[in-house]
Amino acid sequence: MDSFWILIFLLSSTGSWSWERELTLPPGGTITIPCHYDLKYIQHKKYWCYDAGAAFNFCKILAYANNTEDKVTVTDYPAQSLFTVTMRDLQSGDTGSYWCVVEIEGILSRDVDEQMFITVKADPDLSVVESSVSGQEGGNISVQCLYSAGYQKEQKQWCRSNGRWYTVGRTNTSQGSAVQISDDGRRSFRVEMSGLQKSDAGWYWCKTGKLQIPVHLSVSDASPDPDLSVKESSVSGQEGGSVSVQCLYSAGYHKEQKQWCRSKDGSCYTVGRTNTAQGSAVQISDDGRRSFRVEMSELQKSDAGWYWCKTGKLQIPVHLSVSESHSAQRIVAGCLAVLLLLMLLPAVATWLLRKRQATTEGSQVKVSEEDPGCERHTTDPELSYSSVLFKQDEQKKSSPETQNSSASEDPVIYSTLTDT
Repeated sequence: MDSFWILIFLLSSTGSWSWERELTLPPGGTITIPCHYDLKYIQHKKYWCYDAGAAFNFCKILAYANNTEDKVTVTDYPAQSLFTVTMRDLQSGDTGSYWCVVEIEGILSRDVDEQMFITVKADPDLSVVESSVSGQEGGNISVQCLYSAGYQKEQKQWCRSNGRWYTVGRTNTSQGSAVQISDDGRRSFRVEMSGLQKSDAGWYWCKTGKLQIPVHLSVSDASPDPDLSVKESSVSGQEGGSVSVQCLYSAGYHKEQKQWCRSKDGSCYTVGRTNTAQGSAVQISDDGRRSFRVEMSELQKSDAGWYWCKTGKLQIPVHLSVSESHSAQRIVAGCLAVLLLLMLLPAVATWLLRKRQATTEGSQVKVSEEDPGCERHTTDPELSYSSVLFKQDEQKKSSPETQNSSASEDPVIYSTLTDT
């Protein structure tokens, strides 16, 4: 496309958008920017214009609506009264002023424009984790906006392209939804929209200071409720205990019979109370408000398995697990403890016997001598002598006759004999 310059006469003006936007974008990135216009301009030409400075009078047209030129695509959405501009593979040389423009015919008529300044830099001062989010009617979405340290004290906002803006805190929208903005103070603030309505769909801007970054929100129809569903598709109980299952049905099945069927043997139970072949009981109650409840009591281990909530021809599976009761677990634990004790008793008895034998074999006879010149005698280990004395007779030494007459006498006196 041959480039040309647009000369704007400033003699009159049909209007312009009310604010200037500033964006910071990363090199190599892609951005889609919405440009809104009045319904009366649906049939007018729209284009995207650029100037490295800020001179709209001499800006260069990069692309017209519904065309792609080089790295720029402009798409018009008349039903929404807006056109979008998509720029790809951004580089530092793309920094400068841009204009969304609606061309107004006539020499004395000024084109309607909205100006914004884009800076391409390695570390953008404001960005979003996702530039396009979607949710269902009645649901919620979350958008995370990231800002640089220099904007920590700036006010954080979530702005709709039509001019409505929301600040930190919770605000109800005119559409019936709610906006919650929270700033973590760590270079990030989060926008949460709940109770979404179809009318919430459109373009929004994360904003801090003069910086803004666009985010597109899509809202789809809520998923239709299934004709038959369950609150929980897997339930568990203990032997002897009970479980409850809530089955939900649509209005069209209000008059259909409600059943709880066992998959294993095909047995089915209807509204009311029924005793099962396993010894448990099934109670089914229909509240008449699109819900019926199944309660199984006195559960047995044999009750475990797959069941079906059923109404009319519709069925939905539910799995039931049954574990041992606490009392049974305590009995088993007690039996195991007794068994362990019985296994340990022989080992303990053997250890005590061996210890006693070792003590007996280590016993010794102790002999205490009062005379240090006497030798220690060891005899029967069952006797202990505490005193041994030797006679010292001077007559035996001086007279041979005395020695002969006393030869039969015992020269040793024993005393304090103790049986140990």
